[in-house]
Amino acid sequence: MYKLNEVTIEHDELEALRLADVLNFTHENAAKKMKISRATFGRIISNARQKSADGILNGKAIKINNAPEEFSQPAKTEYCKGCGRSWNSN
Repeated sequence: MYKLNEVTIEHDELEALRLADVLNFTHENAAKKMKISRATFGRIISNARQKSADGILNGKAIKINNAPEEFSQPAKTEYCKGCGRSWNSN
């Protein structure tokens, strides 16, 4: 991963993506939730979508800057009771 080019998504951009694209809020309702103007929300979501598309389409690492604590919890090791195989999860 350290060799990949990086695109950085800020915390407010991540929240805009969550509200608009995961929770399907209108831009007006998402702006109210974030306590910003509708125009500001439009700029934030546009930047977030452009950065996300750039990262996905150009094979870049996507870094979340100033992520909330729930996104930065260390991975927990889980084990399959059947085969004993392990994996990391949050």
